Amino acid sequence: MADNRLAQNELMRRFCHEEHILLIDPTEALQRQIESGRNMYFPTDAHWNAAGHEFAADVVADFLKQPGLDQNNE
Repeated sequence: MADNRLAQNELMRRFCHEEHILLIDPTEALQRQIESGRNMYFPTDAHWNAAGHEFAADVVADFLKQPGLDQNNE
């Protein structure tokens, strides 16, 4: 299971790319936080705790601040 834990992310990334849908995937950013010692998940399951939700919200906010997101580039 650990070997394939990011398979769903890759499937979604590929689908969104093919359909020209913007995708915000905070996985790598969350992983860096975890590696720095910050706890982002509840200890008993794979759901984000309050810190994980706050961090993901910051990732989304940063993404939405990118210039040109209000343009249709197709």
